[in-house]
Amino acid sequence: MPVLITSGLSPEAWRLQRILGTNDVVFCDESQMPGIPGIRSIVLPTYSSGSYIHETLKACLDYNIDRVYPLKQGEVLELSKARDLYSEYNIRLVIPSGDWLKENHSETISNAANITVVEEYVVKAGSLPPGELIPPDGTGIFCWATGTGKIQYSLYII
Repeated sequence: MPVLITSGLSPEAWRLQRILGTNDVVFCDESQMPGIPGIRSIVLPTYSSGSYIHETLKACLDYNIDRVYPLKQGEVLELSKARDLYSEYNIRLVIPSGDWLKENHSETISNAANITVVEEYVVKAGSLPPGELIPPDGTGIFCWATGTGKIQYSLYII
């Protein structure tokens, strides 16, 4: 089944696609993406729009999408409010829990070259340092760095 990656015009979206190792992707953005053969893309409203949640859900249903990977902080926060709605349609939002977001959503790591995609406490893509435990929340797209002598995690957002 295809997945939806937001911020399709950003290099971070394309990097995430490579890390996930799938070509079955629908990219979305607020602006029309250039036509690239073999690449599916759609335009969705900005996350601050009152229709963002419903338009994104409609796109997921139209394209038979079962996972959404949001890459903007505002998208993550808005979609976290609709987690139950999406789960009714068997669509997984790959975002951390509401509690984790409340405490950590503003933390970022500069120059974090490492990305890990975790779903239900299982690393689905990317990597962790040898012997390292799963990030502190069981689902999300995390970047990590070891600059301070210990592993630091933050959301992978643009």
